[in-house]
Amino acid sequence: MATRVFDLSNYSLNAYAVPTFAAALVVFIVGLLILFRERIYLVSLSFFFLTIVFTAWLFCFSWMYCAQNEASALWWANTVYLIIPLGPPAIYQFAAAVLRVHAENKRLLWAMWVPSVVFALLGFYTNELVSGVYHYSWGYYPKYGELGLPFLLFFFAVLFAAMRLYTIEYRKASDGIHKKRIKAFQLAWMIAFVGAVDILPKFGIDFYPLGFIPVLLFIALSARAVWRFGFENHAPSIQSMQILDAMSEAIVVLDEKGVIRMANRVAEQLFGREEHELRDKPLSSIFNGALPEETSRKLLETGKLSYEVEYFTGGWQPHKLLVSASVVRGEERQVTGIVVSMRDLSERSEKERKSPEQKEKYQNIVENSLDGIVIVQDGKLVYVNQQAAKVFEYESPELMKMTDFSDSVAPASRPFVLTGENPQTIREEVFRNYEMKGLTRHSKIVDLEINARRITWNGKPAVQASFRDITDRKMLEREQALWLWEQETLSSIDRKLVSMVGLQRILDTISLNAKSLTRADFAGVVMVKSDKSAYTWKSVKGNSTSVHEPIIRLTHDRSSVILSKEPVVMDDLSNRTGEDKERFPVLQAERVYSAGFFPLLVEGEIRGQLVVGFRSLHTFSDRDVRLLVSLSEKSSIAIANAQLYENLVRSEQELKLLSEARVEAQEEERRRIAREIHDSLGQMLTAIKFNLEILEDHVPPDSSAIKHVNDSKGLLDSAMAEAREISYNLMPSVLEDFGLVPALQLLCDQFSKRRDIKVEYRTHGLSDRLEPTLEVTLYRIVQEALNNVAKHAEANEVSVQVIMHADGLRLTVEDNGKGFSLSEYTASVDGRHGMGLVGMRERSTSFHGTIEIDSAPGAGTTIIVDIPLAKK
Repeated sequence: MATRVFDLSNYSLNAYAVPTFAAALVVFIVGLLILFRERIYLVSLSFFFLTIVFTAWLFCFSWMYCAQNEASALWWANTVYLIIPLGPPAIYQFAAAVLRVHAENKRLLWAMWVPSVVFALLGFYTNELVSGVYHYSWGYYPKYGELGLPFLLFFFAVLFAAMRLYTIEYRKASDGIHKKRIKAFQLAWMIAFVGAVDILPKFGIDFYPLGFIPVLLFIALSARAVWRFGFENHAPSIQSMQILDAMSEAIVVLDEKGVIRMANRVAEQLFGREEHELRDKPLSSIFNGALPEETSRKLLETGKLSYEVEYFTGGWQPHKLLVSASVVRGEERQVTGIVVSMRDLSERSEKERKSPEQKEKYQNIVENSLDGIVIVQDGKLVYVNQQAAKVFEYESPELMKMTDFSDSVAPASRPFVLTGENPQTIREEVFRNYEMKGLTRHSKIVDLEINARRITWNGKPAVQASFRDITDRKMLEREQALWLWEQETLSSIDRKLVSMVGLQRILDTISLNAKSLTRADFAGVVMVKSDKSAYTWKSVKGNSTSVHEPIIRLTHDRSSVILSKEPVVMDDLSNRTGEDKERFPVLQAERVYSAGFFPLLVEGEIRGQLVVGFRSLHTFSDRDVRLLVSLSEKSSIAIANAQLYENLVRSEQELKLLSEARVEAQEEERRRIAREIHDSLGQMLTAIKFNLEILEDHVPPDSSAIKHVNDSKGLLDSAMAEAREISYNLMPSVLEDFGLVPALQLLCDQFSKRRDIKVEYRTHGLSDRLEPTLEVTLYRIVQEALNNVAKHAEANEVSVQVIMHADGLRLTVEDNGKGFSLSEYTASVDGRHGMGLVGMRERSTSFHGTIEIDSAPGAGTTIIVDIPLAKK
C-alpha cells in the first residue's frame, strides 16, 4: 500500500491543491517564528503544536486533491484524521495556557485528550469515522461514516468551551495589556470558527473547502497579537517565576488594583495557601496590614517603601516581617504593577537569642570532631583541637601550639603549603580537598586531606584548616594502582605473546619483560630437552658476557631446580663452595647472587625455566613471585603455540618439497614415456608400415586382399599420428627446443583445429626464455585449462594471455562457456573430484604464485595465475 501511495504516477498537479499547500507552508513558518521568538515555554509550545496540526491537515488535503485514484485519496483522508482529532484539545490547551488557567483545567484537559486520541486511532485504522471519499470536480474529499456526527459534536463542544474560557477571563481581567491580549486572541478564534464550512463537502455538498483562509487569518492575527503584546504579562513571565521561586523572601506581584497576579513558593508557605489560591485575590483580603491605605499613597508617591509589620499565622504565632514594596510603571509612566517582598525577621531574632547556646554547641562539635582543626595566625598555631594533636602525635593541643605550623608540614609539601597569605579577603578558600604530606612529632610522614579558608581571629586575619588522616586510604590507593598496573602490563604482554609465532622472539620477549617487571639485573629462559637429560640457554637479557652455552647435562643438583614444577627462589646463590660454582655456570659467570626459577609448563610437563637474577642480595617479595608466576604461565602457552607453529611450518615445507618432487617425477616420467613412444613404438610402427608396403607389392591388384592391406595401412597411419600426439602432449619438443611462447601458440592452434573452438592467444613482454621448470608448469596449467574447456565448458571462444610485468608474470585463460558454481567446486574438491584445478593450484604455489578462479553459472570461467619474478 505504501508503495502505491508514494508512487508519483498516482498524482497529478491540481490547481486547487496549490492554495492549501501554500497555506500549510505559511502556517508552519509562522509557528516556528513564534516558537523561537517567545522561547520554549508552555504557551509557545502549545501554539506551535496547534500550528503543526493545521500544517498536517492542509498538507494531507493537498495530496488528496492531487490523487488520481480513490485508494490513494482514501489513504490521505485516513492519515489526516489521525491528526485532526488532536486539534480540539490542542485549541483548549492553548487557550488555558494563554489565560494562565492551565493548572485549574488539568483534569478537563485529560478528559478531552482521551476521546480525541480514540477518534484519531479509529479514523486511521477503521472506516467508522472516514468511510470513503467523494470525488468532486476539484478533487477527492473525505466522506464521514457512522462516527462523523459524534466527532463533530465533540469537536464543536471543545471549541465552544475554549471560546467560553476566553469570555470568562476577559470579563474578569482589569483594563490593561492582559485584557487587550485576550481580546486579540478572541477575535482570532472567532475568525477561525468560519473554517467550519469545510464540513459541508464531507456530507456530499459540492462546495470547494475554503477553511484554509480563516486559518491563515487566525495565524496572522495571532502572530500580530504576539508581536504586539507577547504571550505573557509584564509581571508573570515564566523566567521571573523561576527566579522568584529561588529567592528566600516571600514575593507577591500585584496589578495596579492591588490584586495578586503571582506569588512565589515562600509566599505560599507564609500564607499557607497555594499559588493558584492566592492569584486574583486582593492582597488586603490575605494580609490586611501589608499595604494599608496610607502606606499605599506614600508608595505611589515615592515608588519604593520599606517598613516592619507583624503577621499572625493560622496558629496565632506572630511573625515580624520586613515589607519592601516597589511600583512598576509602563512606558507612559502609568502604574502596571507592584512588587512586594516580605522577609521574616522572627527567625533572625530567634538566632540572636540562641547565639550563646549555639556557640557552646559549636565549640563542643569542634573539640570532639573526627577531623583535626587548627587556626594559623602569623605562622603560629593559635588553636588546636584534640584530634589535630592526636594526628601529629602530641600529648595535648597545648603542647602542639608551642610549635610552628611549618614543623607539621613535610619538606616535600612546604613549597606548596607555606605560601604568603592575603588577609584582605576573609572567608576565601585557601585549599579545598587538597592532599599534602604531614610531619608528626616523631618525624613520621602522614598523608592528609586539608580544607582551609581565611577567617578573622580576635580581630586579626588568620587561616582555619581542617584535615583528616588519609594515610591508610592513600596506601590502599597505591596498592590498587600498582595492582591495576600489573594487570594491564600482564595483559599487554599477553597480547604481544599471542601475536607472535617465532619461538625465539617469544623467548626474548619473555626475558625482557621479566627483567623490566622486577627490575632485575639478569633474566633468561632455559629450555629442557624432551628426554629431560639436559638443558640449554635460549634467551638472556642483561648479561655482561656472551652466553654461548652448549647443552648442559642435568646433574642431580641441577635437575632438582631445572625440572621443578614449582617456583624455586634462591636468595643466597653465592660462590661459597666449589660445588655451588659448578651448579649453574652461567649465573656464576654473571655474578648473580640471588635468583628465582619459575617453571614453564605445558599440559603439566616441564618445558623450561624462566630465570630472574640479581647481582646483589635480593629478597623476592610476594609481588615479585606473583608477577613472575603469572608471566611464566602466560609464556608457557605462547611457547607451546610457537612450537606447534614451527612443527606446522616444518610439515608444510616437507609437504611442499614432496609435492615438488612429485611434479618433477611426473615430468621426468612423461619425458621417458614420450621418448619410449617416439623411439620404440614409433620405430615399430614404421617397420610395420614398411612390411605392409612390401606385402602390398606382392598382392595382385585385383585380389580381394589388397583392400585389407589398404585398411591396415590407414589404421597404421592413424596409430602413428596418435602416438606422435601422445608423445607431444607428454613432452612437447617445441617447449624444450624453442620455449614457452611457441609451445603455447602451437598448443592453442592444435586445440582450436581439433575441437573446433576459436582460441585467441596473445603474449606481452616475453622476450627471453624462462626457467625450464617454470615453462613446463605454465604449459601444463594452460593444457589442463583447455582440457577443462573441452570437457565441461561448452564454449566456442577461449582467450589465452601471458603477460610479463615488473613484479612477475600473469597467465590468464578465459572462456565464454556455461561456467560453474564456486561453492560446488569447493565441495567437489573435498569429495576428491576436480583434481585438475587442484593440480593447477599446486603447480602455481610451487613457484610461490597464486591462482584465482572466477566463475558463475552462465557467465563463463576465468583463471588467473600470478607468478612472482623471485626464484623459489
